[in-house]
Parts: sequence; structure tokens; C-alpha cells
Amino acid sequence: ICEDETREWWCEVDGAEGFTEKIRSRFYIATGDRAADSKLKEEARADAINSEASIYALVQPSGPTASARKCVAGDGELYVTACNVSPILSFRHARGVVLQGDDDPRLMLIKRIKEKMEQNGLVRYVVSPGGRGTIDINHHLVNKGDAVMWLLRKLGAEGVRQRGEPLGANAVFFGDEVVLNGNDLPVTDVHGILVFAVNELVNRVPFAAGIELPTKFTEDSGPEATDAVLTDIAIYAESCLRTSAEPWAENTAISAWRAQRLKDRMEDKCLQVLGRKARDPRSRFTFRRLQAMAAAVTALTREGAGFDELAERIYDSVNHIGMVDARAREHQIDEIHAQGGAGTWQRHRNMAVGDGREDQLMLELGHATLSSRSGRRYSRRGSTLGCIDTSEIMS
Repeated sequence: ICEDETREWWCEVDGAEGFTEKIRSRFYIATGDRAADSKLKEEARADAINSEASIYALVQPSGPTASARKCVAGDGELYVTACNVSPILSFRHARGVVLQGDDDPRLMLIKRIKEKMEQNGLVRYVVSPGGRGTIDINHHLVNKGDAVMWLLRKLGAEGVRQRGEPLGANAVFFGDEVVLNGNDLPVTDVHGILVFAVNELVNRVPFAAGIELPTKFTEDSGPEATDAVLTDIAIYAESCLRTSAEPWAENTAISAWRAQRLKDRMEDKCLQVLGRKARDPRSRFTFRRLQAMAAAVTALTREGAGFDELAERIYDSVNHIGMVDARAREHQIDEIHAQGGAGTWQRHRNMAVGDGREDQLMLELGHATLSSRSGRRYSRRGSTLGCIDTSEIMS
């Protein structure tokens, strides 16, 4: 399936004469000329909009290839862990723009492969982007999130639930694909883990309670950002060891470091709320939000299993809002019509698609005219608003 769909996609993109000028004007594509490609690489590095821009390397005439990723497990057996397709044009090769949704060639090919796999009953596999120009196909239980959960349990570092430690409380993860559909994002399903998004393009990182940018430690990304965070953890651990031989009798160095960072963040936000520190330009404090903050803090500092459940709900709600926002920004939210929206309104050919808004309805009613044949009946129009058929409105 991967070979067939990739071949068909390649014929559409590359064509018989190679990449068209239109495609080359949209993407950084290598030419094979050393001087020209060197200049192109500098242009990609200087791209002020697509900060992750890089050159799409030369590909053999037959196009990208599909291959199996294999590994030898602890039992000595050889296993296939994934199918890969590469190299594929992606948003990381785009010139002066951050491609989203159906504008990204890689996401378009992923969609095609998904559809063909579903048609063939292969519904237990996940197709997702990986790296700068790769597509990964894994079993739905084989991803980085599941691997991290297995490793935490194997090391005995999963956390103790009855002590309020969620799975992953003793771990920090670093990933440069912490984006919607990225292969690092499944790690956020480990509820207690802290994920540092060391992506170059930070505006694609979803808002989530367990995701953090390394900006408190460095302005770098990638391995350099990872090193800066690990250095801070090491400094914290060494400072604790100077005060006590066993500073972590009740928790680990990682969870203690994380707890201290959470307290520092809470103090920073509280000072902003109290007006004792300049507000973050992105912050918003209203009376209702102050009420909610006070209620949450009061409840979450009291005894009771019910308040532990409340903590879980708040955490999940924040993550849900963040994912909805991420999908909206990436234009990956399907249209949802009101109840009955697939009924009467589909019979009208000249209607506007989607749910109606109040201002649209008022505009529609404002233009209504009386029909002399039907007394006070509104004139029939060839459009409806949402699930309301304005042509059926009677006085």
C-alpha cells in the first residue's frame, strides 16, 4: 500500500520532467549543483518565517521508498517495528511559510495511505509523520508513549499512585516532534511525565499541562536545549546532596526538581494575580477567573479522595482545550453540523454549508419579503441556516 500510494503521489508531484518551477518556488529542493545547493541551504537557514526550513535532498528517479524498520529484541529475535516512507516533502521544506493541514504534501500522502489501509481492513495501524521528511506506520500499541510507559515500569520508576504520584512523575522526556501528529506527542499520554518540546518551530507546540518549552533555561533548541535542562537538573541534585546525604528519602531527584519548578511557576502566577509583578502580556484575569482560582486552590489543598479526582479532571480539561486549539490552528477539525443538519438543508443546492450564526439569521430574516400569494408567508429562498429552514418559517 505504501509503495503504491507513494509512487502515485510521486508521479503527481515530480512528473515526467522533474519538479515544476511552481513546486520549486514553494519548496527548498536540491538541484544537484553544489554551488546552487549551498546557496539554497543558506537561504533556508535565513528563512524568518519557517525557522525549521531545510533542503529536500535529491531523490532517485523512482521517488521515495518504503522500507521496514527492524530491531533485535532481548529474546534474540528479529522484529519489524515499523514501516517507513522517505524522503517526503513536508512543511520543513517550505519556502517562507508554515504549511498547515492539506497544504502539507506529507500530510496529504498520510491521508491517502490511511484511507487505503482502512479500505483493506488495516485499522490497527497508525500512520504519522516522523523526522523532517518521513512517514511512519506503526501498530497502534507501538509508539513512544507506550515505550516510555514500559520503560518506567521496567525501571520501577513509574510513581506511587497512593502517594499522589501519577505515572511518569519521576521522568522527563525531550522531543523535537512535539506537534500535532508528531511521533513525540504520544508521550504526553503518560499523564505524569514532563515533556520538553525542543522543537525549532515552537508555535506548533500544543498547549498542555505536561508540555514545557526550554525557554527558562536557554534560547537554543534540539540537543543544546536538552543539555541546558539536564545541566539544571544536575546542579539542583548536587546542591541537595550538599545539605543532606539522603535528600530524597521520600521521592526522587527528578520529582523533587519538578515539584520545585511547579512551586516557582505557581508563585510567579500568584504574584501576577496579586499585582505584585508585571503581568505576562498573554495573561487575562477576570473576576470569574479569580473565583475559579480561589476555589481550585482551596479545594486542592484539602484532604479527600474527591479532591484528588478534581485534580485529575482539571489536568485533563486543560489538555483537552489545548488539543482542540492545536487542531483548529492546524486546520484538522472536521465540520460538525447541528442535529438534523444532514436532513432538510441538503435538499437545497444553493445553500451555505455549516451551522448558522445569529447575525446570519438576523440578516436573512431582515431581507425576507412577503409573498402576495401566501399572505404573511415569507418568500421561499434556496438557502437554509444550519438546521433552520428559513423557507418554512410561517407567520
